[in-house]
Amino acid sequence: MLQNLTDWVDLGINQPYERIEAQKSLTESMSELNGIGLRVYAAREKQQMRGGISAPSAFYVLHLRIVRHDDPNQIPLAAVPDA
Repeated sequence: MLQNLTDWVDLGINQPYERIEAQKSLTESMSELNGIGLRVYAAREKQQMRGGISAPSAFYVLHLRIVRHDDPNQIPLAAVPDA
């Protein structure tokens, strides 16, 4: 799954067709992980690079966490109080 994700990131997905293919491929990978008892969490964070001689520039960072279904550090959504 990680190699699959890395490959898609390295390619630079620009066309709608490529995005659809990437989604299908990554969904299949995540389903395989789910089948063996693993859960994938992902978050995208926008960061900004500052300093040096160039103007600040924005970029995205992907955070991934893969855990077992029975990991005690997971909090079920039903257990989260309303904000």
